[in-house]
Amino acid sequence: MVSTSTSCSWSPVTEYGSLSVVLPTRYQGPLLEYVELAARCEGWGYDGVWATEVAGADAFVLAAACGLATQRMTVGTGAVAVGIRSPAMIALSAATTSALVPGRFILGLGTSTPAIVTGWHGQPFEAPLRRLDATVDVVRAVLAGRESSGNSPLAPGSGFRVEIDPLPAPAPIYTAALRAASLRLAGRQADGAILTLTDPAHVGWQLGQIHSSEAVEGSTRAVVYVRCCVTEDPDGARSWMRRELAWYSTSSAYREHFASMGYEQAMHDIAEAWRRDRSVDGVAGLVPQTLIDDLMLAGSATAVSARLREFWEAGADDVALYPISADGSCRASDLAATLSRLAKALR
Repeated sequence: MVSTSTSCSWSPVTEYGSLSVVLPTRYQGPLLEYVELAARCEGWGYDGVWATEVAGADAFVLAAACGLATQRMTVGTGAVAVGIRSPAMIALSAATTSALVPGRFILGLGTSTPAIVTGWHGQPFEAPLRRLDATVDVVRAVLAGRESSGNSPLAPGSGFRVEIDPLPAPAPIYTAALRAASLRLAGRQADGAILTLTDPAHVGWQLGQIHSSEAVEGSTRAVVYVRCCVTEDPDGARSWMRRELAWYSTSSAYREHFASMGYEQAMHDIAEAWRRDRSVDGVAGLVPQTLIDDLMLAGSATAVSARLREFWEAGADDVALYPISADGSCRASDLAATLSRLAKALR
């Protein structure tokens, strides 16, 4: 039986802004432990939980389960790849989750990468941002009770309508964004932007790109995923982060993102090494230590919480903690230790 928290004992973690939790892409142990972790986070004062999706779990199912185990927190998918589900299927899953947790679901969508969309799912990774743009149009229409139109070849299918009665209120739609084009798309098209693997200095530039495209200034919220670990062994956490960044750097989109943060030469060297050997281990040694230090907040709860505040000061609306343990594991018990200690340190 999944435990639930009680809303009467809740108080917010921090006055700086919203504070959420990101469930990891890889799970070690029963999934129900992560649902129970979400319920515990609500009791600690966290405002929301985001279910990621790579190959660890279905994001919609996990978000719904977390929503049913909590009473107040928002639950979101962060982010579902538009290239591996039809717009109609995305809309149906979003409407179902919204019906189960009324008023608390956020639909996070993204482009993902060729390795996932084409390599794993056998779907073409073509015009990814235009596909995301077109998918948001269709999903918004269907969530509002209209039929899908099939006007774009990048978001095919027509005549679909969700038959949930009563139809829940449409969920807010957030889009994952890294570089200028995706940031401007979020400002123009989405209710929020999901930013990841960024630092406070770069967040300011990213927000400028988002706001430049907003129809109404300040209408697009920004949630920033931040890797963190409260530990007496920060070097262990940074060692895990080195391999994590090496894996991300095999994607040209992330290389360009890191280059825009001032790591042009390192990303050039990584691209050459990846083309030559196709080895993540070979790439790992080329990841700059300063990039690791910027993107992996590791150390005491006091030190980590001080750096987290910099993201709110940079303009983030919601800081979403992506916890790991010092050995890089994703065991729910280890993640709970970091999250509970940071909840206390941020008060």
